Amino acid sequence: MEGSKMKNLRSKNQFYLGFLGLISLLGLRYFSTGDVATLCWFGFMGYFAYFWISRIGLERLDERYYDDVQKAKAFSFNIATWEMAVLFILALFLPGTPLILGVSFCLASLPLIYSIKLYLLEER
Repeated sequence: MEGSKMKNLRSKNQFYLGFLGLISLLGLRYFSTGDVATLCWFGFMGYFAYFWISRIGLERLDERYYDDVQKAKAFSFNIATWEMAVLFILALFLPGTPLILGVSFCLASLPLIYSIKLYLLEER
């Protein structure tokens, strides 16, 4: 009973970590100030991944769960490889603002892709 309460509390706390993704809205200040550095705030969108991670039932951590974690990591690594290749090519043609925006979105997309893929694998 005690372990079940701890897992529920951990899941609830992880859900609240998802609200840190709202910090990414500070990136919208770029449109009023024109400061390129404010685009880096979009990287905080990765915290929205905690909304999916908290929905995964952690009461059964069996070999299927660990297999699904490995599959989700491999999938997100493949996506990261493609994102980096696209960013390197874009760096040749689009220096400055679009590149910073692309890097911050890539940073945010990787935890989101991992958590969504893990959630989908666990729900099947």
